[in-house]
Amino acid sequence: MKRDSIWNRSFEDLSGWCRHEGLPAYRARQIFNWLYSRSAARWEDMTDLPQSFRQRLDECFSVDLPQIIHRQTDPEDGTEKLLIQLTDGKQVETVIIPRDGKEEEGFTVCVSTQVGCTFACRFCATGRMGLVRDLQAGEIVAQVLLAQRLGKAVKRVVLMGMGEPLHNYENVSAAINILSGKEGLGWSPRRITCSTVGLVPEIYRLAQDAPGVKLAVSLHGTTDQKRSEIAPIAQVYTLDRLFEALRYYHERDKRRISFEYLLIRGVNDGIRDANRLLELLRGLVCHVNLIPNNRIPKSEYTRPSGQVVTRFVEILQKGGIAVTVRASKGRGISGACGQLATESRSRESIATTDV
Repeated sequence: MKRDSIWNRSFEDLSGWCRHEGLPAYRARQIFNWLYSRSAARWEDMTDLPQSFRQRLDECFSVDLPQIIHRQTDPEDGTEKLLIQLTDGKQVETVIIPRDGKEEEGFTVCVSTQVGCTFACRFCATGRMGLVRDLQAGEIVAQVLLAQRLGKAVKRVVLMGMGEPLHNYENVSAAINILSGKEGLGWSPRRITCSTVGLVPEIYRLAQDAPGVKLAVSLHGTTDQKRSEIAPIAQVYTLDRLFEALRYYHERDKRRISFEYLLIRGVNDGIRDANRLLELLRGLVCHVNLIPNNRIPKSEYTRPSGQVVTRFVEILQKGGIAVTVRASKGRGISGACGQLATESRSRESIATTDV
């Protein structure tokens, strides 16, 4: 009999299963405590559960996490990239980033939500893979747990790895509930950031379903035409529709919205682009992360000069916009924004790394 993964079970699901087995609902709370607070790796480790119950759990559920099969560390900034193999053999990448470049400040984990991606943004290596499949909720949360088992003090999670999080809405929402639910990891939702290329209906849903979760929008263009050239989904969701949804998101919980803006030489890095961006953001409580383009193979996109980046920053700052030039952590191991992909690695034989 094929066993389900316990990591894909919500607290409510597991409570229902316990009742179906004729067991008190508090058993589900005990199991979640062992899984998420005490990092149990085996059913037999859960010593306050009756042995017969542990045997039944072992019959029905696997407690195994996905396997780390390769680790790389960028010697420049300490960023670490994990190649993770899922139970069906598919692979995703996860990036562990020292906060402020200092391990003692803890780590941010950049997790993947899909194997591949359907949206084919032109700067993104993942988009070239196409969509292979969605990750289940447990596979998303497992990336955080694996980082913790490597001894990393995880302070923040960003859903910015492979895939479009809001295109896998149900599983991403369930993962957020496990990360922030009191029976799961119990984190403040403000430790979680969800990125999106701009799926308007799901932005409205997230505003209602995940109060406190931060939103980061991949903008990259200041006109519909320019944005469509970079991110084809903009042909479906215009800037007018997108910003209407973002204003709703902000009003719902007064949360500041982050914008990711990839600076591409000669494409979207001009003075007119900066001024149009100012107009788009006027009246919105927000922060802009400027990201000089990270080169991927067979791409014509390059990064602008430092002088051009500085000019863009100054225009936004003079207009009253909070702006940061994001340091591209993990560039030396292809772990920076737009560089994650597993297509070529899936055909390689990679030595296993034990956790």
